[in-house]
Amino acid sequence: MRRRWMWAVALFSALFAALGPSWHMAPARPARASAGSPAEPPLGGRILVLAPHPDDEVLGAGGLIQEALRRGGQVWVAVATSGESSRSAAVRTFHTTDPSPADFSRLGLLRREESREATAVLGQPPSHLVFLGYADGSLTPMWLGTWDCRHPRVSGGTHADRSLLPDGFHPFVAYCAPNVLADLARLLRAVRPDTIVMPDLADHHPDHAGLAAYAWAAVLDYDASLPPGEKPPAVYGYLVHYPNWPAERGLHASEGERLPDVWLGAPARLVPLTLSPEEVRTKERALLRYRTQLDVSAPFLEAFVRSEEAFVVRPPVVTLDARWTVLGHLLPDPRLTLAARSPEPGRLELRLEGLRQPAAGETVSLYAWQVRPGGPYRRLVLRWTAAGVVGFADGRPYPVPVDWRAESDGIAWSFEAGAAPWQVAASLAERDRVLASSLWAPVAARTAAPASTGYARP
Repeated sequence: MRRRWMWAVALFSALFAALGPSWHMAPARPARASAGSPAEPPLGGRILVLAPHPDDEVLGAGGLIQEALRRGGQVWVAVATSGESSRSAAVRTFHTTDPSPADFSRLGLLRREESREATAVLGQPPSHLVFLGYADGSLTPMWLGTWDCRHPRVSGGTHADRSLLPDGFHPFVAYCAPNVLADLARLLRAVRPDTIVMPDLADHHPDHAGLAAYAWAAVLDYDASLPPGEKPPAVYGYLVHYPNWPAERGLHASEGERLPDVWLGAPARLVPLTLSPEEVRTKERALLRYRTQLDVSAPFLEAFVRSEEAFVVRPPVVTLDARWTVLGHLLPDPRLTLAARSPEPGRLELRLEGLRQPAAGETVSLYAWQVRPGGPYRRLVLRWTAAGVVGFADGRPYPVPVDWRAESDGIAWSFEAGAAPWQVAASLAERDRVLASSLWAPVAARTAAPASTGYARP
């Protein structure tokens, strides 16, 4: 196993009572507005922007929000975490070398207020901004964890195991994966969006890719619940944390810069949105409201104030055939590759390449979550260690299937998948430290005869 990695972020990633007081239920869906030209995201109708932390809504979609509002659209912003666990921001903000849990809680409060100020600058009504209240840095660990709400995750900053927000979308919600998924499902039903703008799966930050994982599962479930003939929402991803993106740092570093031609995973296309000079200036004024973040990372944040925003469009489900399809790389090392195929109808095979037999203390994990409309979500995990292979189904050990094999440079695993989509992931860990991890777009096994996935988007 390659030990030269110093650290790498993991890349991924019960209905409740009445909505919180800061959130308004959406009225019945009106007639859909024009979707806009094919060269840009749809900007009419109802738009839901998902942000992992306060500031991501401005970095990734500050221009889109302005343009949508200008064209008469309605925009809602949901912020998944309060971004409260940033040690560098707490040190600078509170002038201490050892921030306390109370300091991190205060930082979260400040960052939420910054988000309120920034979205107001963009023109968004305050009733259309909601905070989900999950712990900063928790989204991917919860996704890869036990999915057991009896043992919530504890925040590394506040040391709390549930939201401290009495007026959040789900007040005092416990930090566990099923709650995140249920909250996003309820959010989709409340807003009934025509367009969803969210982090892309390729983002290197664990909260960004993690939120994308939950969002895709919730979106597929929501799509399946729509009445026959009703068009599902279009989904556009934005990138904030990605190698050499933006390539130049600082304010107006390069007005003509485009997203680099990089490998973004299974079939994807880039869609640009050109901003007017006034929209660029307004985005800059909104960004200036994030004082706690500009103190520690101004050149990086300012690089997103430019004349174009770029969005990634992916198919909702990649239907595989008998040929191997490269889904992506296990970051940060692009030589670690996950490929998938459907060797026969209803069966999936995953192959993680670029590895050797794990040494003592090292673990290779393959994950598969079945996205079942209406739930529950079936989860399979295969762990490969120096001692051999152990499998788990929904958190309980199960006999290792006979159809896995260790190869000279990796491991392959096949299983009966049925017709429903699966989200797949892989990770490398050395004892308790994740060295690399990635999540990929939902995939489905081929059927006996060619068939549509049932989801249609631009």
